[in-house]
Amino acid sequence: PDSVSPGKMSLAPKTSRTKDTRGTLSQNCPKKFHLNTEPRHVPPSGLEDGDKYRVVFVTSGEFSFGQSTPIQSFNDFVTNAALQSPSSVISALSSEWTAIVSTTSTHAKTNTATDVSHDADLPVYNVAGQRIAHSYYELWSNSLGYPININESGGGHFAFHDVYTSTSTAGNYIKWSYSASFDTTTIRYGSTAMYNGEWVQGAKLFAGDIRSSTLSAQLYGLSAPITFHDSAAVPEPGPLALGTSSLLALGLVCYRRRRARERKPTDPGRS
Repeated sequence: PDSVSPGKMSLAPKTSRTKDTRGTLSQNCPKKFHLNTEPRHVPPSGLEDGDKYRVVFVTSGEFSFGQSTPIQSFNDFVTNAALQSPSSVISALSSEWTAIVSTTSTHAKTNTATDVSHDADLPVYNVAGQRIAHSYYELWSNSLGYPININESGGGHFAFHDVYTSTSTAGNYIKWSYSASFDTTTIRYGSTAMYNGEWVQGAKLFAGDIRSSTLSAQLYGLSAPITFHDSAAVPEPGPLALGTSSLLALGLVCYRRRRARERKPTDPGRS
């Protein structure tokens, strides 16, 4: 072996290494380049600045109810889901939410202000920004653009659940029906898996006469009208901005003329 002088260190021979950085991210990479996979509300596409629309969702939790539960209790439940849920991504959209449900005294189309005969027509979107219906007429029909299967947290896309509505495809109340012959009670539920009329008017059978019982199920919630604001839209300049621009332009012209006169050579014959 080679000898080493006192007080000196032997150095290992250098070897050439190539670090494979494929598929890796530098720890110094700015955070803005990191992917955001958190659930969020996706703004609707195809709308112009100032357009109005509404958002519909299915609650992630279940509500306990009976045939005589007042409509306000349903509205309070979907409102709390939209505004109070820690994981809600729609809380900033609207402070008013109503349940797509009918009671003995209130039709769903009346409760949600989606009556095609007198309510101002608006498109309805889900939390993912997909258009559920172009209008209230299409909402209360047998054909939706997408099933209503996304909850207030932006999840639940592929989960199929029964949703209590007690409502027809026309938006009207359908009472709980008991058949003594079959000893069954039929209650109208919707399905988060359906595009057709069964999104709201499916049939669910229960053994026995349960018309005085308490049940629990998920609900559909619908926002009040929301005004769309296009972040890419550039507002037209107001009178003050136009006046300021004109003054600046005039000042620039005067400045250039003065500089031109100062640089113009003097004629000796005129001195």
